[in-house]
Amino acid sequence: MKWIKCEAGEFFATKLEAPGFYLVPFALLVLGVVLALGRAAAAEGEPAMDGVQIWTCGYTETVNQGDFSGPNYDKIKPLSLMGVRNGVFSCWVAATCSMGPIEGLKATASDLVSADGNAKIPVSCIQVRFALKAAEDQCGLPPYRFDALLPAAPDEIPMVDMKPWRQWKPKIEGPVATMPIWVTVRIPADAQAAEYSGALTVTADGNPKIKVPLKLKVFNWTLPAPKDFRITHLDYPSAESTAKHYELDLWSDKHLEYMGKSLALMAEVGARRVWMDLAINWAGGNDESVVRWIKNADGTYRHDFSVLDKYLDAVDKSIGKPFPLRLNCWGQIKADKEGKIGWFGPNSVTLLDPESGKLEPLEMPPPTESMQECEAFWRPVLLEIRKKIEARGWLDVSCLGYNDYAGIPTPATVSMVHRIWPDAVWSNTCHGGAIATFHGVEKEVTMRCLYGECVWTEGKMTARGYRALLNRDPKAGIWCADARCRHGEMYNKMEMAIYRNLPEEVIMRGQDGVGQLGVDFFPFKSGRGKKQVLGNNRGGTGPVNSTQALLAPGPEGPVGTERYEMFREGVQIGEALLFLERTLKENKISGKLAEEVNAELNARGEGFLKHFADCNVRNDKEPDATSKRIGDYRVAMRERDRRLFELCEQVAAALGGK
Repeated sequence: MKWIKCEAGEFFATKLEAPGFYLVPFALLVLGVVLALGRAAAAEGEPAMDGVQIWTCGYTETVNQGDFSGPNYDKIKPLSLMGVRNGVFSCWVAATCSMGPIEGLKATASDLVSADGNAKIPVSCIQVRFALKAAEDQCGLPPYRFDALLPAAPDEIPMVDMKPWRQWKPKIEGPVATMPIWVTVRIPADAQAAEYSGALTVTADGNPKIKVPLKLKVFNWTLPAPKDFRITHLDYPSAESTAKHYELDLWSDKHLEYMGKSLALMAEVGARRVWMDLAINWAGGNDESVVRWIKNADGTYRHDFSVLDKYLDAVDKSIGKPFPLRLNCWGQIKADKEGKIGWFGPNSVTLLDPESGKLEPLEMPPPTESMQECEAFWRPVLLEIRKKIEARGWLDVSCLGYNDYAGIPTPATVSMVHRIWPDAVWSNTCHGGAIATFHGVEKEVTMRCLYGECVWTEGKMTARGYRALLNRDPKAGIWCADARCRHGEMYNKMEMAIYRNLPEEVIMRGQDGVGQLGVDFFPFKSGRGKKQVLGNNRGGTGPVNSTQALLAPGPEGPVGTERYEMFREGVQIGEALLFLERTLKENKISGKLAEEVNAELNARGEGFLKHFADCNVRNDKEPDATSKRIGDYRVAMRERDRRLFELCEQVAAALGGK
């Protein structure tokens, strides 16, 4: 009897001593049994070499089309996460196949159980989502990236033969099907600090089940609720983009429902600003105003506030109290060479014919020096809006918006607004924006600008620049940097780590957060069937100046993206830094622990400066060098973040668990 080794395993073909007698049927029977056993073993976790492969991705690693291919059956590493209570943290794997499309891809997570079995994070706290390939009609990202995160994968993930795109080149030749699978854990506020274990199970049609070990380290510190974050962003939502992308009636119930989803998602990252456009074409972003003017027979006007009321109700339902509520009326009022003042920005509102329902632009009175006609036009509208927001308890977070290239409202405009709404405050978006005082024509007339967005005045990054936030009460003003040209969708070297580190960068510049952060400027088809984006690169939006849409249009409304989750983690990291800095500032810790905290904050800040200071991903003449700098820091990020959470845990223990 001779043993023959085959790829399926060990089996034998028996040969009798007498020539010509072979027990072929018996051998075939044994082969069938062994193959069946092999399939059963594979079903328990050993992937096939020529089927779907799973690649465990590194800390904040960017997955592009064409990054992974070939057999990986013996190289799968455990997924490893770490975080703090009340935080949300993610890790991911990439499923690939170079033999054909991936069909029926599914993934499920198990409960996470502590080593001693006494604590559990239930699967209800875990999201498993699939990252869709970037598409021109969905976002502004280049074609080799992934973005929207959905709870189910497409029925078929096609093979893609990627071609070089601008300066980008695929890592592999030949077509491959790729799908990143994200695991996002929302750690309960009462979770026990421990090391947890579980698994991510991945299946696909015609392939064996693959189990990837999932590990989570929870540190003993509780992150504040998002509504209590000190980091505050002045984001830029686009109500009309949502309606146009989904082809919904503007201000319909479905449209307001989808807008509420955008608002709720952004509130989780410390961005609660709400825009109310009272003028048309605000920074190129809207066709209608939320208040409608109705012309009376005598030439005067009455007003329809029904859209504004529905919008305020949607805000209240989705996020509660906004911060701030911005009322956009005027923008960029300038004088010509003869000194005549006129509009440079929006100059119209929406006129409603109540009988026909027809809407059309109505030019508002020009901003003359006296502003009398302009004041009469706006007074009844602003006073009625004030009553409405005061009834909701939102007066203290409301402001009047002004956009300019590099200026502020004219003294005449300030005096006019002061006569209507003397205790109003302003929000100013311009290259040199800042928390400031605006002056009227009269010497005694001044008004405060409490919400500033800037490009030129964003400040120099320093290792401990976020100390400035601890010296500034957010109710006394929010000052945000646009971080222009550092986080637009179309940049070749737009690594995931940049979105992860963007919140940390802006607070190291002494800013409260990111300004003009595009939320949902989704593409839509113009009348000629071509792709169009409202406000494209106007008012600071992307995909070149900054982020065009941090969210993505899902099948049932806006959803989170890979970039959104990285940005969320960056905000949480920033809150951890501020927690430690606050304990030092207030002398709540001392001795060796204070020394360790101080040393680590210095070291983290200096390391960040080395790799990210002045990192302009659009204009960098050596994009490969930029990518290497980011890559080098990304490798070190995991250890730096672990040390940060460890110190938060130690400080919390020293403060009695707070």
